[in-house]
Amino acid sequence: MKNDAKELVRTFVADKLDDDITRLASFELGALKNNKVYGCPGRNFDSDDTNLMRAIYCVAFSDTWKGLSMQSLENGVYRGDTINSYSTLFSRPWDKPDKFIERWHPDKTFVEKRNAFNKTCYTVGNMMILPDKKIDGWSINTHRGCHYEWHDYADRFFDSTP
Repeated sequence: MKNDAKELVRTFVADKLDDDITRLASFELGALKNNKVYGCPGRNFDSDDTNLMRAIYCVAFSDTWKGLSMQSLENGVYRGDTINSYSTLFSRPWDKPDKFIERWHPDKTFVEKRNAFNKTCYTVGNMMILPDKKIDGWSINTHRGCHYEWHDYADRFFDSTP
């Protein structure tokens, strides 16, 4: 199974990154939205759950996460998750009017940094793997995003005490 994941990553690097794996760090996963091989064929698109990210999780973490494989990711045992999202931190940049700018009136430098974050938010370095067991339809991912104290902030989620 791990070899299948490695082969998918190798093929992606050859097909989309001109055999330059260093370009993977800045590749915007949203570009895979309609891709039938590396995207999310037959399921709703989510950057952290693309076939490419599933393969990367397997290559990077299969020795750490017991039972992590392309199949366990497909079957809901594990799931990718975005660590920090622009929706949580700065509101959606496509909202009209832009609620963040309208409310906070940031200076030009901050807006440029926000725009840079929006481009890098959905890249490989901002993804993590979590168990995906659901209790009453709620996964860790869902609970983390909807918890009244965490509001999808990764630092609050990881720093919480039971």
